[in-house]
Amino acid sequence: MSTIGKHNWRFALAVVYLLSLAGPIQARWPWQSDRWPWNRFLRPRPATLFIAEPVKGSKRVFTRQSSELYAAINRLTKASGQDGPCLVVVVPGWKDKGTWYKDLAAAIRDKVDRDRWICGWYDWRGQANRLGHTEATQAARLTFGPSLGAEIVALSRQWGHVHLIGLDSGCWLINEAARVIASDTNASVHLTFLDAYIPPFWQQEELGRINSDRCWVDHYFCREIPTQERITLTSAHNVDLTTIEPGPASLPFSCRWYMATVTGNYQEQRYKDKPVHTRVGQIEYGFARSMEMGRANWDYSLKLKVGNEPVLVIAK
Repeated sequence: MSTIGKHNWRFALAVVYLLSLAGPIQARWPWQSDRWPWNRFLRPRPATLFIAEPVKGSKRVFTRQSSELYAAINRLTKASGQDGPCLVVVVPGWKDKGTWYKDLAAAIRDKVDRDRWICGWYDWRGQANRLGHTEATQAARLTFGPSLGAEIVALSRQWGHVHLIGLDSGCWLINEAARVIASDTNASVHLTFLDAYIPPFWQQEELGRINSDRCWVDHYFCREIPTQERITLTSAHNVDLTTIEPGPASLPFSCRWYMATVTGNYQEQRYKDKPVHTRVGQIEYGFARSMEMGRANWDYSLKLKVGNEPVLVIAK
């Protein structure tokens, strides 16, 4: 037997071992890179909070190190008086490869009063994309959420209102950020969950349960196909969007729909002419439930029941 032949069994054993570390084989090729063991040793991009310049249509962004950002916050703090400046931060989810969170932050920025609001996003994809789904959610909960909360508090302790929007694993990230904000500031807090992900054996009751009467949570989701499974959160006002999805796309429908409630239409060219359904009876959902659309809208949101049987938005 040749020397190569003698060692074939060792090579085969090594391959089997690597595959066992990679986890169950997925139903597509190639296997997901996050399951390969060496991916864990790659140096990820650091998570960063970006703030869009508070000028309509501007492409400029600031980071926490920017003196211009602090100048903008100081200007807003003075202009807003006792109400305090307001902040919106959008957070992507696991394996998120699009730019919807940047686009959403910019779209909201273009709608609100620039003398009161600052809008941005928290990019943690370099961390989230190298981990499995549950691991990424755990990191969001234990590390990146508290980190984002601390960054927001470091920017200002005078916030009057903070609206955090998160997708999938990002829901746990904004949840933990909200705990820090509620503890260290007097800001009212709005959490918007888009297709919240609950890892196996985790308690959904923990998501949205902030120990503050200044916090309100809404949760928009589509039921899983074909199981039609739905996740009802005990601490959120639940809204089911399943029946109004116009068709498939690369992004989860909850993201596309929420953006459409801001801009008035879907961003994908093939769905531009599709109506954006938001109403259930007299209540309008989506962006209309936020402080960004006015104090009266926000005050009404605070009266909506949490832990509800999901409200079903239908085409009319």
